Amino acid sequence: MASNTVFIAEFLLFGAVALGWAAWEYWSIRPGKADRKPPADAPAPHARDLPEGPGHPER
Repeated sequence: MASNTVFIAEFLLFGAVALGWAAWEYWSIRPGKADRKPPADAPAPHARDLPEGPGHPER
């Protein structure tokens, strides 16, 4: 097999493995359909119930 053919085959194989790994990582961290929206019977959160932000160090 010519050197160029081996190089191209290795390049395509590595690209396919890298894209497959990236797709698997993305698929494993994305939320399920049940996690995407709150249940319909859950009340909307009020501003007083939300946690405070980190704020500024000057305060």
